[in-house]
Amino acid sequence: MKQNFGNKEVTVKDQSIVAPQNLKVEKMSLAGVGNAAAGVAVVEVAKYLATSPENKPATKKDIQELKSLLISGERYLPVNNVPNDGFGRKPYYDVETGDVVYLFV
Repeated sequence: MKQNFGNKEVTVKDQSIVAPQNLKVEKMSLAGVGNAAAGVAVVEVAKYLATSPENKPATKKDIQELKSLLISGERYLPVNNVPNDGFGRKPYYDVETGDVVYLFV
């Protein structure tokens, strides 16, 4: 058998055929399942401890509390990050109309 490598010809004398080997099929083991479960548990605990409360997703309870706050009968909620107007009236958010109004209180 001759093979061509650029300008050189190489002759291979041994043309033995390698017998196919049986492939090892990996099986699930109880130890492997346990290791995977332990790894997932460690990652979830680390993720829980590393996430600050401000960055955690809102739960159904959080949404219900916010909804009850808005529907609790209070039509006007104070706006704290807007200064009073020229007449000294304080800003309030009108829940029904969605506007900011200035009222004397």
